[in-house]
Amino acid sequence: MEDSMLRYYMANADKAGVGLECLPGVKQLLQELKDRDDVLTCLVTGNLQPIGWAKMEALGIKHLFSEPYFGGFGSDYCNPDNSDQSWKDRAELVKIAAQKAEKHFPGVQWKAKWHVGDTPMDIQAAQGGKAQALGVLTGVYSRQDLEGCGADSITLQNLLDVPAVLKAMNL
Repeated sequence: MEDSMLRYYMANADKAGVGLECLPGVKQLLQELKDRDDVLTCLVTGNLQPIGWAKMEALGIKHLFSEPYFGGFGSDYCNPDNSDQSWKDRAELVKIAAQKAEKHFPGVQWKAKWHVGDTPMDIQAAQGGKAQALGVLTGVYSRQDLEGCGADSITLQNLLDVPAVLKAMNL
C-alpha cells in the first residue's frame, strides 16, 4: 500500500499543496524557533515522510525545520488495531520523532518536548508521546474540546502572537 501511495504522490507531486494553507503565525513562529540555538523543530504527521515534507515545501516552510529534517510519520508506524483510538498511533509518532532527534543530534539535552496541534487527537498524542501539549484554536474544535482531553495542556487562540507562544513554551 505504501508503494502505491508513493507512486500516486510522485505522479501528482505538483499538486502537493492543493487545498493547504499555512495558518497565520506558523511561518513566523517557525522562523523564530529556527533562529534559536536551543530548539529543534520537526514534523509529526500521519502522512508518509516524503509526502509530509512535500506539503511543507509547497507551503514554503520546509526550510524552517531543523536540519537534517526528521520527525514521526505514518511511514514510521501504523497499528491497524488502533482504528478507534488513532491518537495512539500519533503518540508513537511523537516518540519516534524524539528518538530521531536523539540520533541526529547526539547529546541533545531536553528542556521540554512540545507537540502543537488543533485537535483533541493532537493533545492526546502529546500526552501519550511524553511531550507537552500546545493546543491551538485554529481548527473546528473549541477550547473545551482541547482542554477536556485529560491532558495537562496549554491552549492558545492562534500562533499570531509569537512572543506569547514562546512564553507559553517557556522559551
